Amino acid sequence: MSAEARGAEQALATQAPAAEEQTLATQTPARQQGEEGGPIPSQCGPVLVMKDRSEGNVFSMVTPAKGPSRPWVAKRCARWIESLGRGKVILKTDGEPAIVSLAGEIKAQRADVGETVLENSEAGESQSNGSTESAVGIVEGMIRTFKSALKERIGAIIRLDAPVIPWLVEHAGHVYSRYRVGPDGRTPLERNRGRRIGRPVCEFAEQVLYMPLKASRGGKAD
Repeated sequence: MSAEARGAEQALATQAPAAEEQTLATQTPARQQGEEGGPIPSQCGPVLVMKDRSEGNVFSMVTPAKGPSRPWVAKRCARWIESLGRGKVILKTDGEPAIVSLAGEIKAQRADVGETVLENSEAGESQSNGSTESAVGIVEGMIRTFKSALKERIGAIIRLDAPVIPWLVEHAGHVYSRYRVGPDGRTPLERNRGRRIGRPVCEFAEQVLYMPLKASRGGKAD
């Protein structure tokens, strides 16, 4: 699983006072290695990564382009913040125009949910954006791992413009949030929901065989 993205070009962070939640995000161009070893452009769009600072939840997805390229990009970001139970948040960007614009769209999407304060980092404030870059690195590593595992299982090269890549990128964020155990012995989702998901799961794109249920006359399974 690997959208080999290199270098975070933009950073968006959602922060909040101590009693509130915090989140970070970044968009980075996805590239892959060609058969000769050199990088070749991919049809895969920038990878958007958002990380909740307080609890560590991660959201990742492929976007058509930098910034609010489509209305659904900001809408999905806003829904993810809402799913964490956030009221007032502070969206802090690195000042890059595309991310500043995206932050504005997210704020508009959250107008009926809670207050959203927009802030921009000063140029060169690498420390304030460091957590967003580390979140990207974590997701990149997970994507590479999942992509490599899928390649081995199906015996085929998986380009970053393959239809499966957007699903794989989102899967990386889900897996991190649900199963990454922190120093406190809890997962990000456990910190947010108060309980851990302990059910066994299948590997990404794993084939699952099952016996279809037979429907009764009343429409219920026998």
